[in-house]
Amino acid sequence: MQVSFSSRAITQSSHAGIKVFDNSKLSIKKADKDDSVSISEGARNMFAKNDTFKKNAMIEALIKQKENLLENKNKLVEKTLKDGGQLDTIKDQIKEIDQQLRSLDQQISQQQIDDQQKALGLDEESKKHAKAVAAETKTDTEEQADQLHNIASLAGNLDQIQKLSAQKNYMQSETRILKNEIKADEARSLSNLPATGKREKVSNLNKGIADIEKRISEMTQSTTEKLKEVSKPSDDNTAKEAAANDLPT
Repeated sequence: MQVSFSSRAITQSSHAGIKVFDNSKLSIKKADKDDSVSISEGARNMFAKNDTFKKNAMIEALIKQKENLLENKNKLVEKTLKDGGQLDTIKDQIKEIDQQLRSLDQQISQQQIDDQQKALGLDEESKKHAKAVAAETKTDTEEQADQLHNIASLAGNLDQIQKLSAQKNYMQSETRILKNEIKADEARSLSNLPATGKREKVSNLNKGIADIEKRISEMTQSTTEKLKEVSKPSDDNTAKEAAANDLPT
């Protein structure tokens, strides 16, 4: 008996004893010799479409996960800044989200590479090479995620520098007031004894100011480095565009 798949509708068969509906792809034929099973071209196309649909659905699901993660990350940053918090307090959460985003990017890239390889019929050696390249090469999305993280860190640094500068100005003002009071107190003192308590306060304030200046200097340097990292992708894109324009037409 020969079984074949076709796009033709089949009705009740009294000989075969099988009821086949109009929407079926199945037909049964009596063979004179050995029984065999075959699949028609229409059925093959149907199965191929189903396989492609599954692959596309998988990629779409991964992309959806990635979009949700990016949305959650943006909401987290916005809420933290809106509530007056520091981005440093959520850096571990941002780092974890970025790791998940990179993992999803790798899965999406790998799925696309696998699909392309199957379509082109690449051999196993080519597959290994493609995997190695995918592991070493960052996608544009990954670079954008890194850039977003750098921008968020940059905003946190600038906010912290501003607060430290305000604190430094306040402490300097307190120091000037205390120095004037010390001068007046010692001038009124009959024993010419120094205003020890206030002098200690001035000394502590000066130490605090020096510490703040050091922190501001370190954060300024860090901010400068992050600015370079943020501007680097733009410089790279400009170089690529220039190189592309230089190519002969």
